[in-house]
Amino acid sequence: QAQAHYQRAARLCKEQMDPYRESRALTGMAQAFMAIGEPYRAIDKLMESMDLCKVVGDRKGECACLRFLAEAYSAVGKLPTGRKVAEQSMQLAVENGTILEGASAHLLFAKVDVSAGKLDSAIEHLQQARDVYAQTAVLGNNKVFLDPHALGICLSELGYVLMRAGDCDRAREHFEQGEQVLLAAEDGHALATLRCRMGLLFSVVKEGASKITAEAAETASEKIAQSLEASEKHGNKIGIALCIEAQGLSWCRRGDQHKGIQKLRLALDMLRELGNKQLQGDCLMNLGEAFLHSPQGVVHLEQCLVVRRSSADLVGEAQCLQALGSLHTYLGNTRAGTKCWQDSLNLKRELMDEAGVKECLQHLCALYTQLEDYSRVSDYVGQLRDIAQAQNDFDAEAQALIMTGRCHFNLGSLPGAEKSFKAALKICEDHSKSEQLLVREAECHDKLATLYLQQHRNPEAKKEQEHVNRIRKKLGKDILRPVVGPSDKGLKRKIFGLGGALGAKAL
Repeated sequence: QAQAHYQRAARLCKEQMDPYRESRALTGMAQAFMAIGEPYRAIDKLMESMDLCKVVGDRKGECACLRFLAEAYSAVGKLPTGRKVAEQSMQLAVENGTILEGASAHLLFAKVDVSAGKLDSAIEHLQQARDVYAQTAVLGNNKVFLDPHALGICLSELGYVLMRAGDCDRAREHFEQGEQVLLAAEDGHALATLRCRMGLLFSVVKEGASKITAEAAETASEKIAQSLEASEKHGNKIGIALCIEAQGLSWCRRGDQHKGIQKLRLALDMLRELGNKQLQGDCLMNLGEAFLHSPQGVVHLEQCLVVRRSSADLVGEAQCLQALGSLHTYLGNTRAGTKCWQDSLNLKRELMDEAGVKECLQHLCALYTQLEDYSRVSDYVGQLRDIAQAQNDFDAEAQALIMTGRCHFNLGSLPGAEKSFKAALKICEDHSKSEQLLVREAECHDKLATLYLQQHRNPEAKKEQEHVNRIRKKLGKDILRPVVGPSDKGLKRKIFGLGGALGAKAL
């Protein structure tokens, strides 16, 4: 309905030769297209609107168009273009001399960074935006925030990204601050979104637990119920569907899979009726989580993959492929899992997501090791080492060299294995200021000890084992660990553990 009204307004303004208001109507149409999950149509309208803004000299309108364009490009996976447009928006905001526009640009950079998986950078931008919005002005005898509405939303986004980064304590702190600000500003819509996210935060299963506690479940239920009530009051159908989806996730994490799946299926039906493909894909991902230990999860994730591809959502497609690859591996379909991770690697390269490329390479190394295809492992380890060197990541470089040594060992090249283990050891010794590298150093000595025993070089093996014992004593704990890839449990938490699908409307 909003899109139809904006379309009529744009036509009337064009007939009346009013380019200023026509550009505003076109921008509104673009926002409506984004809300129903059609970013390509939004891009077309924003380009038209920006041309009109340039004609009439509307620099504020042009800055807004650039912000929305960056968001739309990020939504379709064109992250480098999105970042470039975000930089143009920031530059124009600085030229306009409006600090609030600069804060909006920081929010935009955070959106692009979240899409690229750069959560630390996103948090930094959100903190800069928060500091601007938190400034006060004197009104009569009172101090008021420059923009309490924007401050509350910024705190909500910051809490959400911190939650995704695994910092749940800081996430809760920012959510609670945002809740107070939005209550004072009487911003019911933004408050409903924040409370739904708070419900998801309390639904996070803690490390080592199988489900959430009764106290956390009660708090999650209360926050989501408050959000649902507000969404129903405002007639926000998407908000209602997302609250029901959040309820489904919460029930699943309480251990009641049956009730959780019912809620998730209800939310999926509502989102299909609304025609929002992006949110449909997110809900199917969550259904995949609910069936994570069964082939039924594969069915839902494959449906999600079809939806992602039909909407040209490259970021979501890569995420879905990783989830599908993890599930195939868990079910023993190692070759199918390997293909999914390979496809995700190709997409991550297209998206220029360095962190994503690194993660895919790590998993492929682990999978090809299981398949005993050591030539492939050696190739991917070489790529991992190149990335580590470019990032001055000494731990990752040492890990890559250890994995190379293992490949040589399994292929029968003992001299090659020894050379790789010693190269890794040198890196650790040169940069052994952190506990992490000390642990890696112990791994190198342990691998060399095993290698020397294989060659009956017992005195050298004994010396290497003494080094392992020395480091163990220094750290005061058993420090040997696996060197190939993250565990399936850790991967499950990474992909599903924070209800990431519900963050589709973030920023």
